[in-house]
Amino acid sequence: MAKSAKCLLIGSTKPHSGKSAIALGIAHHLKHQGLEVAYGKPLGTDVNPHQHQTTDADVSFIAQTLGLSAAQVRSPLLMLTETRVHQWLQGKDQTNYPQSLAQWGEPQAAELMLFEGAGTLQQGQLFGLSLPQVAEILDAAVILVERLAFPLNLDDLMFAQGQLGDRLVGVVLNDLIEEQQVEIVSLVEPFLERHQIPLLGFVTSECFTTQRECAGIGSAT
Repeated sequence: MAKSAKCLLIGSTKPHSGKSAIALGIAHHLKHQGLEVAYGKPLGTDVNPHQHQTTDADVSFIAQTLGLSAAQVRSPLLMLTETRVHQWLQGKDQTNYPQSLAQWGEPQAAELMLFEGAGTLQQGQLFGLSLPQVAEILDAAVILVERLAFPLNLDDLMFAQGQLGDRLVGVVLNDLIEEQQVEIVSLVEPFLERHQIPLLGFVTSECFTTQRECAGIGSAT
């Protein structure tokens, strides 16, 4: 019988936010704590349009880097190619993808199922596999990774919170310059907290830092 596993879904509101890097960091941390981790992407988005692909480059890279067994890796349920979209629109593909996802995400050989979402909240909606839909089907908690263009995409985070509700456990802000740290701690973090969007930390060119460390009030556990 498969072990009971919790699901964590890493998402974003915009593409190229750094989800794979954060997922890899989380997986490394958990493995060092002795937890068994599985990884996968429901939607394959890293696609070469000139090649026939059945897997996503992120999945292959992370699986190899972490040394995951075949049972700990989930290849994409669906590769988001132009061909697959045309087949869907033409009615040639009538797969019930939400139903298939429930089976795809069944826990095996892991204590935590770590899944990476597509580039935006909406990507995959055509197939019933948007980020909120995936989170609901897999009963997953969600962490969003964002490259903050303050204050422009705070609207995106508030919209995401409205879509995800209690499933959103927090946000990691990526690719910040040093000069932005004070503004993030003094303005952005309190605003997000008021809207039930915990700031879990941020990534600068030097390292990942929690908001507590940046505020000088202690180290994260």
